[in-house]
Amino acid sequence: MRDYLYISLGGNRYGGIRTYVNLMITMLLGGLWHGASWTFVAWGGLHGAYLMIERGLKAMSGVGLPANRAIRMAAMTGTFLAVTLTWVFFRARSFTDAWQLLRSMAGATSRQDVVLYWNDIYAVGFIVGGMLAMQWRLRTTRLEAVVSAAPQWSVVTLWTVMAFALIAAQGAGDAFIYFRF
Repeated sequence: MRDYLYISLGGNRYGGIRTYVNLMITMLLGGLWHGASWTFVAWGGLHGAYLMIERGLKAMSGVGLPANRAIRMAAMTGTFLAVTLTWVFFRARSFTDAWQLLRSMAGATSRQDVVLYWNDIYAVGFIVGGMLAMQWRLRTTRLEAVVSAAPQWSVVTLWTVMAFALIAAQGAGDAFIYFRF
């Protein structure tokens, strides 16, 4: 998208306003490329808006991420949450489904309309929290170094558990989204 759309549209060569327009056009077309549905266009538009906000904040502050660790963590958490909410539109079949899921994620549903249960939210939070903790802990270490230093039985056990989890999680859900194209 960057090479064939953004740069072809002029990228950031023609001033600030044109840069924002090029970002939005690129992301809207990226959304449309993923599927002929308004939910995909909304997904692309939201990502375009995020890129515009990020570029605007950088222009106003003159720097990238702030030096303060707490502010930097809050900014990263906010980005993660914004992008995660945007993915709801990518996966939803309609805006009605997307709004229902977003309301459910915020806990604003009656018991009959629940799409996500609290135990699902806790499980995802635990898994994502564990992944973020491991990423932070190993941020300066290469994966190859960790695997080569680990006992062989633990690597085999981990691969077995991951393979089992992938097989067990298949269920009767929808196929991988790109198989529909």
